[in-house]
Amino acid sequence: MSESTDSDTSEDDFLGSDLPAILLAFGQLELTTTWQCEVIECYGDNADELYALSDAKQRVNGKELMRVVANIDNIVDAYFSGFRSGAETPSLVIRAIDGGFYEHASHDPAVAQIKALLRSTSQPELASSEQRPEDSRLPSASRQERHAPDGSPESLLVLAKGERDAAKRLALAQQALEGYARAQDLVGEATCAALVGGVYRYWRQFDEARRWYLRSYTLSAQAQHRKSVGRALIHLADLLELEGRYIDACRLVYRAGRLLAHSLEEHSARDILSRLSHDYRIPSEQYQTKKTAKELIAEIFSE
Repeated sequence: MSESTDSDTSEDDFLGSDLPAILLAFGQLELTTTWQCEVIECYGDNADELYALSDAKQRVNGKELMRVVANIDNIVDAYFSGFRSGAETPSLVIRAIDGGFYEHASHDPAVAQIKALLRSTSQPELASSEQRPEDSRLPSASRQERHAPDGSPESLLVLAKGERDAAKRLALAQQALEGYARAQDLVGEATCAALVGGVYRYWRQFDEARRWYLRSYTLSAQAQHRKSVGRALIHLADLLELEGRYIDACRLVYRAGRLLAHSLEEHSARDILSRLSHDYRIPSEQYQTKKTAKELIAEIFSE
């Protein structure tokens, strides 16, 4: 059995950037029959449907999940757990990070065989047009053509969210941020800053990612936009987990859940908190806090 965590995610864990093909590979060799997802952030026509599957903690077969993700432009942060028939423990967990998919944890030696197969074939046969849902044959850029770039920060942000190339996504997000700054749209700036932070997190430049996530938090707080503050806290908690600061990560996610109350993101925050507290055996009294987001940020990230 092999185990991996975010902190040791590497090229050896990389499965590819085509999720439907990856799902098909595991399904064809009967390593998984059903999937359950925990989606933190994604964009695309079927984003609401994927969030709904995550919130319901519903298991679906591979074909159904492929149909949903076929019209997702970018999965920024998510977990996909695959189960054999009748099993309660997943045979593997796939981590999605900014459009790339990695083996997060595996409980079956056959996973190594699948990884080798995916690499050796570069996924052409597994992703053939006869086997994949028709919409999934459209490249991301084709779907982006629905949003013709008119130079506005809104259109640039849409293109940035759907762009799979990290360097291009960074450039688009920074252009959008400048536009929102000129328009004095703090929430738009905060959204772009978080997207920039996500690129640096993908590149594993964590200090730079933290700087941008903190900027996203500051802008969101200035705008008094609860949801944006909550999302920024979750991004920062992700970095804390990578650093091994699990209690602080739980504290931020706990506060994020309160800020995101009565929204889809509240359920995601609860799922993340449940996973963190379970994986690292952190009792609730160590992370439940009455401190405000501002107080937590000052305490946790003070130099």
